[in-house]
Amino acid sequence: MVWTCPKLTRYWTDIFSFISKVLVLPILPQPSLALLGYTGGDVDSVGCRTLLQLLMFYARKMIVLRWNKKEAPKLEDWKDLVNKALPYYKAVYMSRGCTDKFIAIWMLWVLNSDTNSPHEF
Repeated sequence: MVWTCPKLTRYWTDIFSFISKVLVLPILPQPSLALLGYTGGDVDSVGCRTLLQLLMFYARKMIVLRWNKKEAPKLEDWKDLVNKALPYYKAVYMSRGCTDKFIAIWMLWVLNSDTNSPHEF
């Protein structure tokens, strides 16, 4: 239902298109990726794969947050949700002394001007 709902078709198309642009990889719309986070070997880098799975998690979360609304979630709302979570990820990675992992995962998102991301580096 979450994948085939006509109201969400545009949302999923926008999400996959935007993620493809951010990761500079052709990410095809697939329910296994959107709903389960299964990358199927499409992404070689561990950092990119982790970012892709996190972005899909927030895409699903946005649907849950808007479940009772008449309008479908929007790409901008999803980007805001991801950007609000970013400082928390940074704090966790920094407190564990894993600055390199944080950068490896989030660099493509933070450096992309279309994400409206607070520059967290």
